[in-house]
Amino acid sequence: MKFGLLSSILDGWSFEEVIDFAAENGFACVELACWPRGKAERRYGGVSHFDVDAVAADDAKIRYVQDYCKQKNVE
Repeated sequence: MKFGLLSSILDGWSFEEVIDFAAENGFACVELACWPRGKAERRYGGVSHFDVDAVAADDAKIRYVQDYCKQKNVE
Protein backbone atom coordinates (compact mmCIF):
# COMPACT_ATOMS: atom_id res chain seq x y z
CA MET A 1 0.00 0.00 0.00
CA LYS A 2 1.17 3.53 -0.77
CA PHE A 3 0.15 6.72 0.97
CA GLY A 4 -0.36 9.85 -1.06
CA LEU A 5 -2.27 13.09 -1.13
CA LEU A 6 -4.52 15.06 -3.44
CA SER A 7 -2.73 18.28 -4.33
CA SER A 8 -5.86 20.44 -4.35
CA ILE A 9 -5.48 20.94 -0.60
CA LEU A 10 -2.27 22.87 -1.33
CA ASP A 11 -3.84 25.81 -3.17
CA GLY A 12 -1.31 28.40 -4.26
CA TRP A 13 1.62 25.98 -4.31
CA SER A 14 3.62 25.25 -7.44
CA PHE A 15 3.97 21.76 -8.92
CA GLU A 16 7.52 21.57 -7.54
CA GLU A 17 6.45 22.67 -4.06
CA VAL A 18 3.76 19.97 -3.99
CA ILE A 19 6.18 17.23 -5.07
CA ASP A 20 8.87 18.46 -2.66
CA PHE A 21 6.37 18.47 0.22
CA ALA A 22 5.27 14.93 -0.62
CA ALA A 23 8.87 13.70 -0.79
CA GLU A 24 9.92 15.45 2.43
CA ASN A 25 6.94 14.03 4.33
CA GLY A 26 7.18 10.43 3.20
CA PHE A 27 4.32 10.32 0.71
CA ALA A 28 4.87 7.82 -2.10
CA CYS A 29 2.44 9.40 -4.55
CA VAL A 30 0.47 12.52 -5.39
CA GLU A 31 -2.79 12.90 -7.26
CA LEU A 32 -2.24 16.20 -9.04
CA ALA A 33 -5.17 18.57 -9.32
CA CYS A 34 -5.56 19.38 -13.00
CA TRP A 35 -8.93 21.10 -13.24
CA PRO A 36 -9.24 24.29 -15.28
CA ARG A 37 -7.83 27.25 -13.35
CA GLY A 38 -10.21 29.81 -11.91
CA LYS A 39 -13.14 29.97 -9.56
CA ALA A 40 -15.72 27.23 -9.31
CA GLU A 41 -18.68 26.64 -7.06
CA ARG A 42 -17.33 23.44 -5.58
CA ARG A 43 -14.67 22.99 -2.93
CA TYR A 44 -11.14 23.24 -4.36
CA GLY A 45 -12.58 24.22 -7.75
CA GLY A 46 -10.02 25.98 -9.89
CA VAL A 47 -7.02 24.64 -7.97
CA SER A 48 -4.55 23.23 -10.46
CA HIS A 49 -0.94 22.07 -10.23
CA PHE A 50 -0.78 20.57 -13.70
CA ASP A 51 -1.83 22.18 -16.98
CA VAL A 52 -2.84 19.16 -19.06
CA ASP A 53 -3.09 21.08 -22.33
CA ALA A 54 0.35 22.68 -21.97
CA VAL A 55 2.06 19.46 -20.95
CA ALA A 56 0.36 17.31 -23.60
CA ALA A 57 1.54 19.70 -26.31
CA ASP A 58 5.19 19.75 -25.22
CA ASP A 59 7.38 16.65 -24.91
CA ALA A 60 9.95 18.60 -22.88
CA LYS A 61 7.31 19.45 -20.27
CA ILE A 62 6.21 15.82 -20.12
CA ARG A 63 9.81 14.74 -19.52
CA TYR A 64 10.27 17.48 -16.91
CA VAL A 65 7.26 16.31 -14.89
CA GLN A 66 8.34 12.68 -15.14
CA ASP A 67 11.97 13.42 -14.27
CA TYR A 68 11.11 15.72 -11.37
CA CYS A 69 8.84 13.12 -9.79
CA LYS A 70 11.37 10.35 -10.36
CA GLN A 71 14.15 12.46 -8.83
CA LYS A 72 12.00 12.98 -5.72
CA ASN A 73 10.84 9.33 -5.67
CA VAL A 74 7.18 10.36 -5.86
CA GLU A 75 4.69 8.81 -8.27
